[in-house]
Amino acid sequence: MARAARMSIELVLGQEFFARNMVEIDPDRAALRFWTNGGGNINHWLPVVQTADGLFCTTISPKEGLEAAAIIDLGCSTPLYVDPEYAEANDLFGGMRRGSSASLGVEGVAISQLGRLESLRVGDVVLHDVPFAVPPVWRFAAPMIMGLPLLMRFRCRLAFGRARMQLVRASRSKRPFVRDASGLSVLHAGDHLQVIHVAKDSPAAKAGLHEGDSIIAINDEQVGPGSVQSHRNLGKRPPGTRYALSMLAKDDVELVLEDYY
Repeated sequence: MARAARMSIELVLGQEFFARNMVEIDPDRAALRFWTNGGGNINHWLPVVQTADGLFCTTISPKEGLEAAAIIDLGCSTPLYVDPEYAEANDLFGGMRRGSSASLGVEGVAISQLGRLESLRVGDVVLHDVPFAVPPVWRFAAPMIMGLPLLMRFRCRLAFGRARMQLVRASRSKRPFVRDASGLSVLHAGDHLQVIHVAKDSPAAKAGLHEGDSIIAINDEQVGPGSVQSHRNLGKRPPGTRYALSMLAKDDVELVLEDYY
């Protein structure tokens, strides 16, 4: 975690802490507040249940007439993960164009399918154009996971020990969600970026990039250990952003970001 955040992390609040205390997260003030579980005179609570695998969930609605339990995961950097069987059974892609991305774990490269929900209801709040990812394997009792980019649209009061939570719109709740606009997945390999996946019909595919390619410089900046942070989210910049990519053993290419799914 510390390596990913590029900062020293000296304390991690675990699940038992959240079960014993109410935690308020206010993104507008960039602040945390801790209460005892009996503290706070708050109305409009959402019910929270603990699933068989010990995770805390609430109910959300990914489309009209459909509800699902969603795990509350403050450590997840994806707005919404969906069980592949649930996504297929409920036609969440609905004929829309799909994106894809790759992640590297102990079991090798895993390809997730990417899509967008026209709307997502969480409590009394409806969010629009919400990106979601469908991984190839699902190991959780609930069919969805709400990650930090979605939860940070709200001021959250989490009282898991009393089986409830409250979500109030934060100022950023109506901002567009950031999603990948490149279709390019890379692994930092010292002095180059190794391409591990190129999404079909994506800007990366149009630029002529392929799995196995090596990127040695971006906009004339050499790839190296000091550039990990700046190169991590190339596809999260605004559509229309252009990158001149210097390649190893092939001609340079230009990558132009666009909303491809």
